[in-house]
Amino acid sequence: MATKRYTGDFTVVATGLNDFRKDLRRAGSKEFPKQIKAANKSLADKLAAESRARAQSVWQPSGRIARAISGSGTVKAAGIALSKARDSRAFAAEFGTRVHYVYGHGRSAGSMRRRVFPAWTGNQWNPGGDGPGKGVGTAIQPVIRERQGWVRDRYFDYLEAAFKKEAFPD
Repeated sequence: MATKRYTGDFTVVATGLNDFRKDLRRAGSKEFPKQIKAANKSLADKLAAESRARAQSVWQPSGRIARAISGSGTVKAAGIALSKARDSRAFAAEFGTRVHYVYGHGRSAGSMRRRVFPAWTGNQWNPGGDGPGKGVGTAIQPVIRERQGWVRDRYFDYLEAAFKKEAFPD
């Protein structure tokens, strides 16, 4: 049976889940992995949608950049991706830049100076503890930090429902 264990890097480990999945596969179950994948995808999509909403309120050129945030789910993991291919400004908007100003052309540089992206905050990931990485990010990582408890609870609710459906099919 799966047990809850939380690690410092916000990985929820369900001890015994991989063995249970393998045993079910050997017994002929094809639905359980699909249910776990759907649960991971559902959680990732909800957090990605919340991150996009925050990005639109925080990032200045927000509309196109917010589309660079997407959720993904596999049988083993849920994830939120920030795609440089969708918009090359996405990483600068999330983590900040060390060069803070852009200068206009054809006018004096002083009159066209404006802040485009926030100051560099770093790109380390430390959701639970203090120290480096605690305040990193402007849209995705703050949402994940704020919703850790909800994600843990929801993930184990999904697992419990999948176990019940597999054990007691109706």
